[in-house]
Amino acid sequence: MKKNTLILFSIIAVLLVWILFTLFSNKKTSENRSFKKESNEQTFVSAWIVQQENQTENSVFIGAIESEKECKIAAETQGKIEKLHVDLGSKVKKGQELLKIEHSTLNIQLQAVEVQIEGIEADLKRAKILAKEEAIQQVQVEKNELALKSAKIQKANIEEQIQKAHIKAPFDGIISAKFTELGSFVNPSMPLLQLTDLQELKLSINVGEEELKHFKVGESYPYSIESISINGTDAKCVFISPKAGNGNQFNIQFRISNNKEQSIKAGMFVSIYKSKQKKKNSEEIFIPVSSIVPINNVQKIFIFKSGKAYSSEVKIDSYRGNKAKISSGLNINDTLITSGFSNLNEGKKVKIKL
Repeated sequence: MKKNTLILFSIIAVLLVWILFTLFSNKKTSENRSFKKESNEQTFVSAWIVQQENQTENSVFIGAIESEKECKIAAETQGKIEKLHVDLGSKVKKGQELLKIEHSTLNIQLQAVEVQIEGIEADLKRAKILAKEEAIQQVQVEKNELALKSAKIQKANIEEQIQKAHIKAPFDGIISAKFTELGSFVNPSMPLLQLTDLQELKLSINVGEEELKHFKVGESYPYSIESISINGTDAKCVFISPKAGNGNQFNIQFRISNNKEQSIKAGMFVSIYKSKQKKKNSEEIFIPVSSIVPINNVQKIFIFKSGKAYSSEVKIDSYRGNKAKISSGLNINDTLITSGFSNLNEGKKVKIKL
């Protein structure tokens, strides 16, 4: 009985070994076929031959347009808005009345103090006559003089409050925001309108420390605003930040004048140019930024050689528009792959699309 059991277990063990061996062999055969199939497949890519760029470079710095002068006009006294002379988009001149806050109570107070001044002046006139005749002491004259001064100060204060109720434009500009309406009750320091000067504009860019040497306060630089097809040559540099900000960038500001139509608006993008003459025999390579593939925080490209794709780590010196200046990792006449990266790996067979 024991002998039969031993024979049975031996047969089962042999069968298990045979099954495992068969499965492993099939898997290896399948992987080999898959690898051969994959290795024979070609990926289609786009590519171009790297050429040297040897010319005058017009460096471009992208920035934004800002208003040279912009302020929120606030109430300096309380009351109800009795008159509102402007609306959004209204063009105003310096000194023009924008709105009027109701001040009837102040008018009554002004009339009352004026009557008080008339009475004090009459009392002072009589007191001087009586003091001259020594009918009263000189101190009575002095008291009337002090009372008159106090009343006049009170009058001036009321007149100032009335003047503050007539809110006027501090400079020429356009109403760019409105925070109140006719009939609203306002308190001191409450913003009512926003006034923007669109005649004098400011261009602001941020550059790295290596680019600071190309700018100097007082010099003018060419600029363009692509959205409205405007090109100019008189963007005057008025400020260079003495300290770097976020990302070790330095802020540089320029000033320009708007055109007659005032078509240049705050918030538009602007390009500032600084021409730099390159050495005649320098070899500079610029490639599309889109052809650079970041892999594990390393900037890489793919080069086409003998029907295959090979990666190369590159060093980027600077950017010019949608191109990057490469200082290492790529040579003149290399065939750079510019698209079709999704299926690429080292030594992958590729075919260039015609």
